[in-house]
Amino acid sequence: LNYENIHFENRTLSTTVSRSEIDVTAKLGNFSFVNPVCVANMKSVQDWSLLKLFDSAGVMYSKHRIDGTEEVFQFCKFAKENDFRVLSISIGVKEEWVRFLHRIKRENIYPDFLTLDLANAYNVNIIEISREVYRLFPNSFYIVGNGMTKEFIEWLENIPQTRVDAAKIGIGNSLACRTKHETGYSSSTISHLDECSSAAKRLKIIADSGLSIIDNKVSIGDVSKAIRFGADFLWSGSIWSRCSDNPAAKTGRYFG
Repeated sequence: LNYENIHFENRTLSTTVSRSEIDVTAKLGNFSFVNPVCVANMKSVQDWSLLKLFDSAGVMYSKHRIDGTEEVFQFCKFAKENDFRVLSISIGVKEEWVRFLHRIKRENIYPDFLTLDLANAYNVNIIEISREVYRLFPNSFYIVGNGMTKEFIEWLENIPQTRVDAAKIGIGNSLACRTKHETGYSSSTISHLDECSSAAKRLKIIADSGLSIIDNKVSIGDVSKAIRFGADFLWSGSIWSRCSDNPAAKTGRYFG
């Protein structure tokens, strides 16, 4: 099942007078954010100035890694020099990212959030760098994605000599993602989210992409559905791609 297959039924008497009364603040790790939607780690929906704006507004973000280790390193310096409240970056699994972790440690840069960003993270190649993350940055909130099954969750919770704090769920769901078409792998948003959240004993669960877009408008109600089916947070590119001042809107290219 995906978001468009699900609707809520009101079977209990509501005491809420207005939706404006609802507190939508959300906590991840040691930080609280104004809502549970993170700016996805996609080059087409973020640049440094926008990430500063999001951070100042209390919105969770994850800096993309697509331009390589040097660009992410320079962003870390930028965030430190500009007094970001939260430093949240994405990394890959290759040896260059292990060297990157050692480099930022030498520079006394300590990310609050580290996101290991792979199309399919249910893979033995994440073990070495995950152990290095735990050894170098034991206080960082460590997110691993993406995956889509209970086996993925159970494996993440039991990898020796490391600690994963959250799993990002969803493969090939995004309109901007090529994985489904190039590999054949994809998840159904609600069904796999429910499977993973039910299996998690310790991990936080992050729903990644798949929000319905109808008449070129993002269905914000899907956020509520994701939370109902076990998500603690959501990653989204589509919501932010509709904002007039980001790269996707300026160039007409939404990708990730």
